[in-house]
Amino acid sequence: MAMKRVVIIEDQKAVCDMIAELVRLSGGYEVIGSYPNGELGVEGVLQTKPDIVVLDLVLPNMSGLDVLRRFTEECPVVRTLVFSGQGSPKNVKEVLAAGADGFVVKTDGFGEFRVGLDTVASGGTYLGPQANKAMRQFMGSGESDQKRLTERETQVLQLVVEGKTSKEIAGDLNLSGRTIDSHRSNIMGKLGIRDLPGLTKYAIENGLA
Repeated sequence: MAMKRVVIIEDQKAVCDMIAELVRLSGGYEVIGSYPNGELGVEGVLQTKPDIVVLDLVLPNMSGLDVLRRFTEECPVVRTLVFSGQGSPKNVKEVLAAGADGFVVKTDGFGEFRVGLDTVASGGTYLGPQANKAMRQFMGSGESDQKRLTERETQVLQLVVEGKTSKEIAGDLNLSGRTIDSHRSNIMGKLGIRDLPGLTKYAIENGLA
């Protein structure tokens, strides 16, 4: 299996070196570059086109959020794991909206970082414990502009993202298949999401999975 190529954008050298060493020791990864600020990070990523970028949010010259937006526009195939001490509900929501594939708060530690790295590398979306908590706080604050799902729709969504069919969900909830199909249609209509990967990402971002 080909090695996953990783770029690190982190202004604190000691932290950057520790991340690089952990990535190397994880197996299956190759660190191809590290950059101490946003501008150099953007240039390096656009030139090398790595598989994964590990990104801090607080950077000289350009914020991590602006860096992420550049990647989304100019190099959308690059997957990004944010590893930052700035894990407020607002930051987590903005980062995910900008296209990040994962967010681990530094206080969660390197063990959690490694889980996030492996998940993002395999094509998944990951929130560490603190980022997940922050998203729950955001959703409970009333700041979200998403239309609210009913309790039953939330149940159905959780079962959908677990990979269950409408027939299986109907059996679990003691409802008819037609009712489940109706709930699925309502969920997709409210959220404006029409595929399973999109529903899964929404569920993770909003603490439902």
